[in-house]
Amino acid sequence: MNLLGFEHVHVSEREVAHQSPCGFDPGGYEDCLWCSFLEWWRATGHPDSPATHAEAEALRCDAGEPPTGPSDFNDVRRGVTARYGATLPAVKAGDAAIWAALGPGNVATVIGSMAVFSDGSHWRRWDASFKGIHAVSAWRLDTSDRVWWCDPLAPTRLGPTPGTSWNGEWMPRADFLAFATSAIIGPVIGADMLQLKGVGPKLGTFVIGAGHSIIAPIGPPMTHYPRLAGETFDVLAQGRLTGLNGQPMDVDGRQPPVDGRDEVFLVDNASLGVACFALPRDGTFTMGSG
Repeated sequence: MNLLGFEHVHVSEREVAHQSPCGFDPGGYEDCLWCSFLEWWRATGHPDSPATHAEAEALRCDAGEPPTGPSDFNDVRRGVTARYGATLPAVKAGDAAIWAALGPGNVATVIGSMAVFSDGSHWRRWDASFKGIHAVSAWRLDTSDRVWWCDPLAPTRLGPTPGTSWNGEWMPRADFLAFATSAIIGPVIGADMLQLKGVGPKLGTFVIGAGHSIIAPIGPPMTHYPRLAGETFDVLAQGRLTGLNGQPMDVDGRQPPVDGRDEVFLVDNASLGVACFALPRDGTFTMGSG
């Protein structure tokens, strides 16, 4: 399913008894945070990570967690560092902070309580008796008072018929904020946003120049983060930005783009929780994986 130019795939926590990478898993539903986070991770610049329960379990195990039991964002941070060599943005807590950060074009991994939904609620239909702490992914696709809610308790398919895969549904803002207590939030980096000229695990390196920034695509307007001169980034892709209307757009959200500022590198390094953009003029690009 295409969400903001990213091909979203639902990762379900449903399972049967099996041998996980960190021990025997008797089955049941306990990987909600890991499955929801994997959806977030893939959407924020890491689409090569497999959209599978197996990858979610591997991330859990790399965090040093047992195959069953509850997890939190501190556990996820350990797993991301161990498996992907990355760090994460700060956790947002409380409905006001979460909604302010979850602007259009962003996706969140959200922890909350299913107890806020009454017995028989539509939102509890995948496990009607469950009233505990839960995690989901939530997408802000537009400026309306709603989110695209993707619950890992849901199966990957609603039946045996082709075309019945489940990838989420609209949820009103009020229901979402009643549920949400904490979240990790980042911008969706979709294929429709970056018209690629080159892409790979690492096209080369980009060294930032004095007085320049990287740009997080969470707008328009986008957010500029000043960096120290000499800071080095891996270049994941090179391309040109476009808006949701398919027309060229610069890093400040302007159409038509001003002064060639639609030409960008997609960059990342261990200090960033999500991939960001860099303008070629703001540093030095060296081709090759090194």
